Order: sequence, then structure tokens, then C-alpha cells
Amino acid sequence: MTVKTKRGKSARTRKVRVIHTRVPVVLEKELKRFADKMRIPVSNLIRTILEDALSIAETARKNVKRELRSGAARLAQGRNVLRRKIKGRISSR
Repeated sequence: MTVKTKRGKSARTRKVRVIHTRVPVVLEKELKRFADKMRIPVSNLIRTILEDALSIAETARKNVKRELRSGAARLAQGRNVLRRKIKGRISSR
């Protein structure tokens, strides 16, 4: 994708790279079948799948992080409750 700069020269706004990878024959056939069914090039299908997978992974990472922080906060609160109970028993003796 190119855009014109103020000087009228073309500048790449999005750098595109080619990544080669090996896949099993079965996977290649499935990707081609699916791409044909959707009437899109296989490369576009693979790009979309990778982008979606990364987006899902990032969302999962954020959810796990949130849950871990929530669990740590609950543990800290429980620890404080136990400390108060123990302190109360020791000072009442």
C-alpha cells in the first residue's frame, strides 16, 4: 500500500513481508479447499487466520492476567484476615 507524501513521493505505509513455511499435504489441501470455497487467495486466508489467532491469543493473555491479579488480590485479602485472627488470639491470651 502506498501513499503520497507532501513532496509527492510514494512512501510505504505498511511493509509487507513474505514468510515461507512447510505444511503437511493434508493441511495444504484443506487451506486450498477452504480458500476456493470463500473465493479468496490462499495467502489472504492464511494471513487472516494468523491475524485472528494472534488477536485471540492477545485477548486470552489479557484475560489470564486479569484473573491472576484477581486471584492474587483474593489471596492477599485472605492472608490479611488470617493475620488479624491470629493476632487477635495471641493478644487475648
